[in-house]
Amino acid sequence: MYQLIRKFLFNFDAEKVHHFSMSALKLICQWSLTRKWLTAWMKPLNNKVVKIWGIEFPNVVGLAAGFDKNASYLRELQALGFGAVEIGTVTPLGQPGNEKPRIFRLPKDKALINRMGFNNEGVKAVVARLKDWRAEQESINSKNRSQIKLIIGGNIGKNKVTPNEEAWRDYEICFRELLNTLITL
Repeated sequence: MYQLIRKFLFNFDAEKVHHFSMSALKLICQWSLTRKWLTAWMKPLNNKVVKIWGIEFPNVVGLAAGFDKNASYLRELQALGFGAVEIGTVTPLGQPGNEKPRIFRLPKDKALINRMGFNNEGVKAVVARLKDWRAEQESINSKNRSQIKLIIGGNIGKNKVTPNEEAWRDYEICFRELLNTLITL
């Protein structure tokens, strides 16, 4: 089944397929019954809690930055079985990123070249989305206290228009905004 779906999706632009796939997943996870089914189906086989640096991860499966730049798919990624998700790269101001095309498939190598250029909605939009996600999680967890939350990390960067000498300010803005939000998640 996977090979058939993959072959079909590889006929289309990689970036458009990413957005299409995640929108479809968001639709599936919109209803609690289908989200619970997906969560049970995608649960990692060795689903052991792991404690690293005093942080309890629900499992060892994590997703690096670049996939969910704007914290738009946290519920969906959690349903897919991820125990940790690194959002971003987040910049102080939203920016479109590099010119398209900017994702290139290397099918023989089973790889992808990403030249996105830190396209994101900006730190304020991401923080608002994180707060909404936290409210949803608190509602769910009030019914099931044994459920461990998804661990969220943040990757930060400077805006493309920021001169390198001023980059530290962009990092500081994003660090403070995300720290104040993520530490309370």
